Amino acid sequence: MGNTQRKEPEQSYVNSVFSNITKHYDQMNTIMTLGMHHIWKTKLTKIVSANHPQVCVDIATGTGDISRKLSSIPSVNQVISTDILPEMLKLAISKNKHSNEHHKNSYFASTAVNLPIKSNTADVVTAGFSLRNMPNLEQAISEMVRIAKPGGIVSTLELTPYKTKIIGKIIGLYFNKIVPVVGSLISNNRNAYSYLPQSVDNFIDAEQLKLLFEKCGLVNVTYIKLGIGTIAIHTGTKP
Repeated sequence: MGNTQRKEPEQSYVNSVFSNITKHYDQMNTIMTLGMHHIWKTKLTKIVSANHPQVCVDIATGTGDISRKLSSIPSVNQVISTDILPEMLKLAISKNKHSNEHHKNSYFASTAVNLPIKSNTADVVTAGFSLRNMPNLEQAISEMVRIAKPGGIVSTLELTPYKTKIIGKIIGLYFNKIVPVVGSLISNNRNAYSYLPQSVDNFIDAEQLKLLFEKCGLVNVTYIKLGIGTIAIHTGTKP
């Protein structure tokens, strides 16, 4: 179960972790999720596309997988992507050059807890696999709500602590023992891939995140679980 008294990560430490694995970020995501992260990101995109958005904002975009998928939604004419790490944004921009919808995308460096975006800007605001790395989770979600238009959608894709004993032990073994070894072999950085499972163990569970969405002002908050219960997509509407 999630940690109700979540210990927030130090931003400088998180920045250091991801700066050191930028070149191997996509490769390790694919290895860690057995390639399933692409399917989960597509699922999030399908959910928010039902709102026929025109302007989307993707927070902590990483190498831009979700923002590129958002730009492929027919109704979308602008996708704004932010990340605190310039090196991640460089990769996102480079990968987006090969997209047919690259003209819709713009990128800039920004923290998630203080976005230089006007209030009531976006029809859809997303964040993928980044909430557990936020130094102030409530503030980050509040910022996502602030920049959404009334009637707009906030949707996140995140790992969630595993509850069932048998599956939990298997997943725990995989993430805590195998992933750090593989990460060390590929990126020569075992510490980074030891942090990742710890960040999941330290995160709140899906039901607690739903309550936090509501506390931050969202209504009609729902979530679905994927990946044998290890992944949650939360969606809420700004009234």
